[in-house]
Amino acid sequence: MKPYFLFLSCLLFILPPSFALMFQSLMKNYMAEEMTSYMSEKLSDFAHSRELAVESMFKSLPKKINYTCDANDIAYLRNPKYYTLYIRMIGIATNKINCSSSGVGGNREVFDNALKNYANGYYILPTPSAGNEYVILFKSSKGILYAILNNAWIEPLLSTVCENCFTVRMLSHINKSYVSIRKGDDADNTFVDSGELSTQHLDITVTATKKLFKFISNWYVRYIYSISILLGGIFSITFYLIVRRPISHQESIARALKLNEFIPYYQPIVDSSGNKIVGVEVLVRWQLPNGRIIPPSSFISDVEADTGMLLKLTTQLIDQVCKDKSKIKYQDPLWFSINIGAGHFSNNVLLEYMKSIKDLSDGISFEITERQPLHDLFDVAKYVDNLKLLGHSIKIDDFGVGYGGFSYLQTINVDSIKIDKMFIDTIDTSDIKKNILESIISMAHEHNYEVIAEGVETKPQVEYLKSKGITLIQGYYYSAPVSFDGLLKLLKYGF
Repeated sequence: MKPYFLFLSCLLFILPPSFALMFQSLMKNYMAEEMTSYMSEKLSDFAHSRELAVESMFKSLPKKINYTCDANDIAYLRNPKYYTLYIRMIGIATNKINCSSSGVGGNREVFDNALKNYANGYYILPTPSAGNEYVILFKSSKGILYAILNNAWIEPLLSTVCENCFTVRMLSHINKSYVSIRKGDDADNTFVDSGELSTQHLDITVTATKKLFKFISNWYVRYIYSISILLGGIFSITFYLIVRRPISHQESIARALKLNEFIPYYQPIVDSSGNKIVGVEVLVRWQLPNGRIIPPSSFISDVEADTGMLLKLTTQLIDQVCKDKSKIKYQDPLWFSINIGAGHFSNNVLLEYMKSIKDLSDGISFEITERQPLHDLFDVAKYVDNLKLLGHSIKIDDFGVGYGGFSYLQTINVDSIKIDKMFIDTIDTSDIKKNILESIISMAHEHNYEVIAEGVETKPQVEYLKSKGITLIQGYYYSAPVSFDGLLKLLKYGF
């Protein structure tokens, strides 16, 4: 693995633990706030349920009892429907009697004071001896009906998160009477955060304690750091696998297109009557960052399989050719011939691109290749006519060995034909294909087509072609495809 990939892998590994450490104070406070808020809401929900249960009892029960502590009253006081999680005892008190569901009456002093000094209605009072409990009473002309409320339900709720993690203060109020109770350890309060909620008769304040923050700190160390280290490992391994994953050839080509790694090479087309370069065929090469040149046979079929990549590659080449030809200082204009095929004719991308660079594209011509068949020749012919209207000449490449050959000439308005190397190789041989070569040459002269011979490698081939009136030569006899710098040297110094 390259050093910078190793660095990125290590960086991805330490990022999650670093963030966990960097934001631990913020996260702990946030978690404390959320837990306190949660506890406030739960206590408020329970308190509201208790209010509804007590109100339901006081709406129905006073109308059913006689306030005499007789068997009827005791039966009602002990009726299970009035006992819930919140009510511990129900009782009756008048000036003469005092009884309850447990058989023992409540504090006589409290009820005597209420009978003597309170107006009819609801009241809430602290119980003299029950600590964190209180009594709700209803006074009428017949006497007092009271309920001692049970606050034991609070403790299980407070322990939902952890033991002694919260301090709770509840202020109950009915009419103008108030009772305040507390659960939890005041000495352990941090008062950093608290949640306050109210129901109809109850105000609740929940405050986080130091134990909650200690609990969160332990939890954070145990889980968040472990999870962050695990995430760091996952990120690092995933990155390593992605980096090491072998990418497909198609993906490599797409990336090369983005990086403009495809460059034009130029093979001169020479007029053999004066050994003068009159044009070039533009051939594509893939130049890797290390300078290595990859020939088109390694990638062109993959490019042609994807019309989008093919069109992008073609326009990139044309763009580079336009830049290169603007730097050439040569006594006669050159033409630059670029290959196009079925994929280019499938849409108007190339045509629109050539319109957009019309002022820069002087001298560019196109060679129709037959690596893939041309299916709708009439559409191709129309496309070709539009290119010719823009000033570009059209050639048929590898004539005689493709899918259409002579049939293309009947439909498509071309200017030149290029005879394939397969036929050139028959010169000075007894190969039967030599007769085809002569037929192609004869047909071209008869219809006034410009003819270019490809793949010419020997002087006898050049002489034979000259004897047949063909002087435009492309091949290794004169030059292999060269870079732009190589082309400049050929133009300056010749062969």
